[in-house]
Amino acid sequence: MLLAVTGDFHLGIKGKFRDVFTLENIERCVRSLDYSPVDVFLFCGDLSMAKRYDDSVKQALDMLYSASARYRFMVVGNHDRWYDPNLRRVLSTPYYLKLLDGEGYYLEDLDLGIAGTRGWYDYSFSPKADVERERRERAVKATAIELKKLETGLKSIKNAEVKVVIMHFSPTPETVKGDPFIGVCGSSVFMELLEAYGVDYVFHGHSHKCRDDCLESVVRGVKVFNVACDKRGFTPLVIKL
Repeated sequence: MLLAVTGDFHLGIKGKFRDVFTLENIERCVRSLDYSPVDVFLFCGDLSMAKRYDDSVKQALDMLYSASARYRFMVVGNHDRWYDPNLRRVLSTPYYLKLLDGEGYYLEDLDLGIAGTRGWYDYSFSPKADVERERRERAVKATAIELKKLETGLKSIKNAEVKVVIMHFSPTPETVKGDPFIGVCGSSVFMELLEAYGVDYVFHGHSHKCRDDCLESVVRGVKVFNVACDKRGFTPLVIKL
């Protein structure tokens, strides 16, 4: 069984990064699977910088739809402002692309469970960060909501032989070391939940400024991977399970 994972296309980004997250690089990333199709394709959020569900978002989604895989799943990131929960039904029809917002799916033919959520941050990676109290409280509240969503998804795949989780934010500081914005890269409470449910693999994006030598780590028995596409040369990470 082969999984291909990537994230953070940031299509439509402006400023100094527009020469990095180009349509050409993104197309190359997805098209690379044409030569070696996989069983499952996973996308970890921040697809488009658009603020509404428009033609540019549809074009970006078409790329995910066309990825050479039997199953396709995605979560949204903090920059996916175009997303509305009502869109999940639209995105899943007629193509097989499931947008996970706390759901879990059991793929019986692969004996594989997949759950996902955006995740969030609570400054636990940098607890001494100088942040005003109200801002910190909002972050903790948002994290708690996402944590509850993820637990719902994990409950639905608890009997799967292999359990995989996709997030946008990281559940551990280990895969975002060196990022100057580490305080807003994720939350350690997700790691506690992942360990409790015996998750095997976790994939996330979001961090673009972390060190190149810390993109993969084993934390509490869980294998965690940072798959932000620019950190991996716009090539999906392919893993054999």
